[in-house]
Amino acid sequence: MKPNPEDDPCIERYGVTPAYRRMMNIPLVAGRDLLESDTATAQQVVLISQATAREVFGADNPIGAQVRMGSADRGAWRTIVGVVGDVHHADVTVPVTPAMYVPEEQFTDSFLVAVTILFALLGVGLVALRHSNYGRRLNALKAVNKL
Repeated sequence: MKPNPEDDPCIERYGVTPAYRRMMNIPLVAGRDLLESDTATAQQVVLISQATAREVFGADNPIGAQVRMGSADRGAWRTIVGVVGDVHHADVTVPVTPAMYVPEEQFTDSFLVAVTILFALLGVGLVALRHSNYGRRLNALKAVNKL
């Protein structure tokens, strides 16, 4: 993200569906959300957290900036389309860490953050889980996006 790769921050990456932010009640601070149209053949996009925006861009507006994930000289350029609120993903007792959210259709890796709403048991519950063998499309996620 920075001109000198040695200065690049460590930013946690999450592959998510377009409904993830709303389901997890993460506020959209600026720009737009991920969309169903953000597919593998569409422009490569990313949402960044406020912590990421502060650390990488300071007071500058990050919307529209081009970034790469991983190596500074490889990988597709992604356009920052939105800034979202900070989230304690693992431990609420430690400061938030910079995060980025990419459409799962544009970046397949070994972990996918999936959110499922359970209506059948005890009314309504929210479960976040990690699926570690993401080799095929999870059709259930499409149903979640339509809620």
